[in-house]
Amino acid sequence: MNTLLGFILTAFLLFSTVLANAQTTVTIRSLAANKPANLNGYIYSPEGTGPFPAVVLAHGCGGISEREKNWANFLKARGYLALVLDSFTTRSISEVCTAPPRLTPADRAGDAFGALMFLQSQTNVIKSRIGMMGFSHGAMTVLAALSETTPCPLGDAPQFAAATALYPECLSSEVDVTVPVLIQSAERDDWTAAAPCQMKAAARKNEGYPVEVEVYPNALHAFDNPTVQHYYGGSWVNPNKPKFCCGASVGYSAAATARAEQATDQFFAKHLKSADSKAKPAWAPKPAPAHDEVAGMVKAAKAFAATSGKSKLIELITSQDPQFRKRRIFLTVIDKQGIVAAHGKFPVGMVGIDYSTSKDIDGKPLIASIRSALDQTPPWTSQRTPTTNSDVYVERLEGDEILVGYLMK
Repeated sequence: MNTLLGFILTAFLLFSTVLANAQTTVTIRSLAANKPANLNGYIYSPEGTGPFPAVVLAHGCGGISEREKNWANFLKARGYLALVLDSFTTRSISEVCTAPPRLTPADRAGDAFGALMFLQSQTNVIKSRIGMMGFSHGAMTVLAALSETTPCPLGDAPQFAAATALYPECLSSEVDVTVPVLIQSAERDDWTAAAPCQMKAAARKNEGYPVEVEVYPNALHAFDNPTVQHYYGGSWVNPNKPKFCCGASVGYSAAATARAEQATDQFFAKHLKSADSKAKPAWAPKPAPAHDEVAGMVKAAKAFAATSGKSKLIELITSQDPQFRKRRIFLTVIDKQGIVAAHGKFPVGMVGIDYSTSKDIDGKPLIASIRSALDQTPPWTSQRTPTTNSDVYVERLEGDEILVGYLMK
């Protein structure tokens, strides 16, 4: 009898576990203009018919892991319908951690909008209370999707109501978001450092943007992934190291995970569940930087170099001095051999990169378009790189050296 009862109890517990992790697979049509695809999505829905607030989860550079599944169940247990979106499998992408990505956060923003459109078609979802959550590369996707410069393709339909971004890379990501966003960073993250997120968020918050940052002490990248106790990925592309090469640390932290769970629970409860979460004031976007601002900064930098010296200009560009680094605008100096001497977005990773052999995400040589722009009036070109799309203004600095101003779209 005891054996039979033990068997029944074990079977019940296993069945309960299956129910707790039950999911429904759906097909999501991505709205990414450059990377259209039908994507796999996995729905974790609370018991009952709803309607429920919902959250779209965007995985990191390695694809879906236990982390995303754990968070989906965490949200489900608190009354949210969670949709884990797979941006890789149907595109035959295994990961984008170790090489220039075939899929950018801007591309994946289109995936997120596709998921938003899908959820708004579901009768068990509250259309005005859909949030987003992303991890690392997926966190950069959050920031790209909610940037004021990213047009939402859904017209008058409700947009994402709020989002949280866990350990995004803020050197290339802007934080000019149009809805409340909570960035959650790790103090010891040597891959997607907390400091750039803190610096940009502080500046944008002072301008009225609804962005907050939490930094968890003694935590590494991917602190919420219990399958990775501690690991050093030696081949991972790292923007904080010369020429992006190589390596970064990841590691689970129960303490940081607990704090992130509490912060996420409180944040989404406030913005997706509370009685006043529907009543959000209309967002008035700040004017986007104009081409004239970029050209003006390049000319000012050129004049500064003439009076204070090129080495001082390089120092200020590299330190991201606000004189030569504005919202969505940064400068680069390229020497006569085509080598990057200073870079205002990736001050460590890009210095020493050879533009004469580097290509953009479409396979076009970077230096060719820059040099050809020097012979145009006005000297503008455009570039699409793994991290951003930019309009580019160029002028000669000294001899064959080139001063480049980027306006990130």
